[in-house]
Amino acid sequence: MKTLIIIITVMVIGYFVNINKNKELLINQNKNEFTVRLSKIYVWIGVIATILFLSIFVLMVIYPNGTGGFWVGVVFWVFILFGVALANAGLAWKIEVNYKNDFFIYRTFFWRTFEIRYSDISKVSDIPLYLSLKYGEKTFFIDKSAYNFELFSSILKKADRLSN
Repeated sequence: MKTLIIIITVMVIGYFVNINKNKELLINQNKNEFTVRLSKIYVWIGVIATILFLSIFVLMVIYPNGTGGFWVGVVFWVFILFGVALANAGLAWKIEVNYKNDFFIYRTFFWRTFEIRYSDISKVSDIPLYLSLKYGEKTFFIDKSAYNFELFSSILKKADRLSN
């Protein structure tokens, strides 16, 4: 029964994320600029995971019962850091595109910003879950489930950087 509830919850969340993604795609189709970004569900799941595992860790430290050793604490901290990383990815990572410019602005997971000209992209690899862009010595990854990915992909095709 618990497994069924988890499966249904994941399906409902996926359904609503897909609806929001399609709405944003339709809204941005006729604008001069748009932003490729991850869904806000990344932020929510990251924040909830961080709060949950941090709370459990604090309770484990305050009320020890002899079962929580050093390595249990390390595992909880790994999950806490995973939650923080997930929330950060949802907030930090984005690509700002303006149709009038011959470049786009890419902001990484670490909040570093790059202005990348379409002509400077040396290689684009279309992998099932993401797109990788080779720019100089750096490789950037774009999640295909990101909002407005389809618009960005069409711009790369127009710039002859992405084959069909």
